[in-house]
Amino acid sequence: MTAFDDIYNSAVFERIRKINRALFPAAALILLFFSSEYNYLLFHAIVEFFAIVVAWSIFVITWNSRHVMDNAYFLFMGIGFLFIGAIDFLHVLAYKGMPIFKGYDADLPTQLWIAWQILLAFTFAAAPAYMKHQFDEKAVVTLYAIVCSFLVLFIFKGWFPHCFIEGAGLTPFKKITEILTSVVILASLIPLWRSSHLFSRKVIKMTTYGLLAAAGGKTAFIFYVDVYGLSNLIGHYLMVISFFFIYKAIVETGISQPTDILFRKLKSREMELETAGRSLRAATEELEEIIDIRTRELQAANIQLSNEICEHHETESLLKRRNEELEAMYRRLDDFTRIISHDLREPLRGIYNYTRLMIKDFSDRLNPEGCSLLEDIAELAGRQEERIQAVIQYSRIDLADPKPVDTDLSKVLEDVIEDLRFLIDDACAEIRVVDTLPAVTCDRNLISVVFTNLINNALKYNDKEKKRVEIGYQRKDHMVELFCRDNGLGIDSEDYGLIFRMFTRVHEPHEYGGGSGSGLTIVKKIIEHHQGRIWVDSVPGQGSVFYFTLPDKME
Repeated sequence: MTAFDDIYNSAVFERIRKINRALFPAAALILLFFSSEYNYLLFHAIVEFFAIVVAWSIFVITWNSRHVMDNAYFLFMGIGFLFIGAIDFLHVLAYKGMPIFKGYDADLPTQLWIAWQILLAFTFAAAPAYMKHQFDEKAVVTLYAIVCSFLVLFIFKGWFPHCFIEGAGLTPFKKITEILTSVVILASLIPLWRSSHLFSRKVIKMTTYGLLAAAGGKTAFIFYVDVYGLSNLIGHYLMVISFFFIYKAIVETGISQPTDILFRKLKSREMELETAGRSLRAATEELEEIIDIRTRELQAANIQLSNEICEHHETESLLKRRNEELEAMYRRLDDFTRIISHDLREPLRGIYNYTRLMIKDFSDRLNPEGCSLLEDIAELAGRQEERIQAVIQYSRIDLADPKPVDTDLSKVLEDVIEDLRFLIDDACAEIRVVDTLPAVTCDRNLISVVFTNLINNALKYNDKEKKRVEIGYQRKDHMVELFCRDNGLGIDSEDYGLIFRMFTRVHEPHEYGGGSGSGLTIVKKIIEHHQGRIWVDSVPGQGSVFYFTLPDKME
């Protein structure tokens, strides 16, 4: 490093550079003042062309940097400034004293001024929406082009509201528009400050100064009466200051320090990556330790699993043998049931038949008491045969191989009612099905037995002249709850448990057609065989309701 470099980088030289940076803008403002004294039109042209150059420079920088820019805020502003500069250029050419647009007074440049002020306020208000989001550049350019074209067309056609009247000064429309656009520009600082982490501190500071100066200049432009007056002069000074700071924020920063504006997040992401790398290394070490522990646990689990598999195979073989033995036992039990059924029922049939023959052939030789005894013997023999048949039917529910299939309960009920048609008609009974019964998975033959027993009991234990039986259902969770309601004798609550016991009747054996007392026991066994349950609710003298449930799908 040379001695000149040491001097250049010294603190003293740094102060000199700061003084020069402050003196240059001050000198420029002084020169602008003298130019306004010499020729206000020259002053106006210099100020406006400075603003135009800054506006178009912002567009050139942001447009050519759009592919590497991860923050679309400046790109949106750059597109807006392209059209702001274009209308400002027309404003310069239309200014009072410029021999370009003949036949127009000072209202034309004032209208053009308001037009680009509206665009400026809109640009600063809308740009914060794209700090974290991208947009379609061509669509935005097209939108600005259409809006600017309409504004210019309306102004030159005389459709735009008047902004300046010779001799009277500014119109209320112009003043109100200046105030509203100032408020919008100041309000646009709020989202900029809230998202300050997306920009460098210099960009935030310079942009803030620029917008404050713009709002101040617009305030000055509210009060002038003459386009060459003092208020107009102050407004242009503040506009120069505003665009100077915007230049410092975007153009100068974008050229001399591009990483501050275009790659703001690069350093942050680099630090995040470094932090993530450290975390990843720590996580890797922790993961390796966990993998080592899990590997040892897995090896131990594999050994245990191998042992369990061996035990499972042994258990499976044992279960298979037990199943085979159980099936053989079921077959022997079924054979035994058939043999017992035959051996027990055959003598009973003989007793019953011989008794009936004796009553038929020797009733005239026997006294009434003897005939009554023979009738009792025949009845007891018949009842005993019914009981044997009931025991066989009950035992075969568990022994039988279940055949659950998708079954339409409505069709099952129709078949049962048809089978009982003679009994129903003989009893002058009404069978009413409330709703179309659903389809469930069940053993069709066994469910037919359930409906047959319930309907038969509803008719048998009924002393009403008009017997009614009502059948319906409702769904509860994954179960179908069916009911069979009658208007018969009813059942006392203390007999609810008795009626489901084998060979138990709450009436005398000879009453209501007799019976073995096993019908409801068989029904209960069938329902439980289908993973359901059955219960009764009854009012003596008014009737009973038998409820039973069936699953939608049998497991």
